[in-house]
Amino acid sequence: MTAPPAAAAAPLLAITDLSVTYAGSIAALRGISLQVPRSGIVALLGANGAGKTTTLRAVSGLLGWHRGRIGGGDVRFDGDSIAALGGAALVRRGIAQVMEGRRIFAELSVEENLRLGAFTRHDVAGVRRTLEEVLEQFPILRERYRQAAGYLSGGQQQMLAIGRALMAGPKLLLLDEPSLGLAPIIVQQIREVIRRIADNGVAVMLVEQNADMALSLADHGYILENGRIALEGTGAALKADPAIRELYLGIVGASDGELAVAAGDAR
Repeated sequence: MTAPPAAAAAPLLAITDLSVTYAGSIAALRGISLQVPRSGIVALLGANGAGKTTTLRAVSGLLGWHRGRIGGGDVRFDGDSIAALGGAALVRRGIAQVMEGRRIFAELSVEENLRLGAFTRHDVAGVRRTLEEVLEQFPILRERYRQAAGYLSGGQQQMLAIGRALMAGPKLLLLDEPSLGLAPIIVQQIREVIRRIADNGVAVMLVEQNADMALSLADHGYILENGRIALEGTGAALKADPAIRELYLGIVGASDGELAVAAGDAR
């Protein structure tokens, strides 16, 4: 019997009227609502302090580590409320986060970093399969497998951080500024990695200052301003929006012809 369309279309992640405060008084999110489908890439854009990282922390259970708390609304993952759950419980449910700055264990080997990503899993054979898939995805990690992670380049460390998150076998991967501080050629490699991850069936929620990269990847995007969602749309439509092009892409005074072509691409 075929499942009804409504059930098939249910989002993997649904955030509803979410408010978050820090230190009991600083409002970081002011009633935002957004969804991440069961496949594809959703981008969050906005200036520093707009609430992007706070949104990720609310999903991954890291708010408490930063003196933040949910003051209203709900976060539902795979149909269940997860607003009260901690980090390890959320990883078991299928959420993994790559934090800004990579946060690898520099003194440990590449292998040890990767295996730590699977700390919530007990299926030995499954972990072994995932490890092989990660090493196929990132050949440089296989080459440096026994090397201390601190000796990797910045781009290689980012690949290790992403690979470590994938070792948890997530349904949803949260990426916080994966291109930060990387050379353009490495940014292109990270972009291709994110695309492959999504193509392999893992939903991606991407926070990124590189708006051009984010919107070229995203199936859907949200623009945050002062803790509120100011605009949303497909990645292509947002990239074609004149205000977005000027504020986030640095393109001023695009011609009508250029915007018409971009709008056509968005459709």
